[in-house]
Amino acid sequence: MGRRTGAVLLGLAGFLIVVAGLAKWYLYPTLAVAPLDQKTVTTLVGNDVTYFDKATLTEKTDNIVTTLNTIGDVAASKAYGNNVAIWSQGTATTTSDGTVISALKQRTPFDRTSAEAVDCCNANMDGDPVTFTGLIYKFPFNAQKKTYQFFDNDTRKAWPAVYSGTATLDGLSVYRYVQVIPATLIDTLSVPSKVVGAKPGTMVSVDQYESNRALFYVEPETGVIIKAEQNPDAVLRYQGKDAVVATRGHVEYAPGMVQQNVDTFQPKGKQLHILRVWVPPICLGIGLICLVVGGLLTLRARRRDEGEATAPEPEPAATA
Repeated sequence: MGRRTGAVLLGLAGFLIVVAGLAKWYLYPTLAVAPLDQKTVTTLVGNDVTYFDKATLTEKTDNIVTTLNTIGDVAASKAYGNNVAIWSQGTATTTSDGTVISALKQRTPFDRTSAEAVDCCNANMDGDPVTFTGLIYKFPFNAQKKTYQFFDNDTRKAWPAVYSGTATLDGLSVYRYVQVIPATLIDTLSVPSKVVGAKPGTMVSVDQYESNRALFYVEPETGVIIKAEQNPDAVLRYQGKDAVVATRGHVEYAPGMVQQNVDTFQPKGKQLHILRVWVPPICLGIGLICLVVGGLLTLRARRRDEGEATAPEPEPAATA
């Protein structure tokens, strides 16, 4: 009985140790990657946002909606390989009457695990080649409580996104990161002089400066941004002074968007957490216990058998 039990425990030990190794070095790395076939629509809304209306050359205030349509280029990603996903994203911002006030298209390759930009594969913004740096669409899997560099489309460079604690969104615990972008020159434009209050009838040169305070609420296991908030403040400066507001206000993920993200990524985060944190040590621990106990039972049974085999036969009883 001891030999049979020992053999069962040794077999179970081998199985559990293999499972622990598979979970750590194969299953988790296989699952903790951004998809190649991404296809999502993200919506941000902003109330009472001030913007520069190019049609009337005046500042206006309205409710706006920004829609981001993201699609993965599966064929290009597979062709390049090296754990790289190539996503294209179209962004359009509209006013309450549907007028488009800004639009952007970008193509961005990034590492499927770290979420860091990769310089390859015709990366561009509106057709202009761009060297993306830092994080692009999301945070890395198993995001840490530290500062990350996150790319900003307006300034076309990465800025620090600083970890600033946890928050709860619809029952989901998330990490919060804050990115503060100081006023940065992004363009120089030629506009009618009346726009900046100068003598009408001429064209003048103005500098466009952009600043922002962005907040990212991240599910840490998947690195997915569950909610984002933007506080853009763009101005046109004439002769060194702020003359016109280009964009100013607060926009954030629509409430329905946040709930959808929670419903989708809360269970995925739990699965990855169990696979990363619990399965390897538990399987390894139980496997080692089974290995020790099974080995002892098997050794004891072997010694007992050897003892029975070498024990001297009893001498016959003496006769009178």
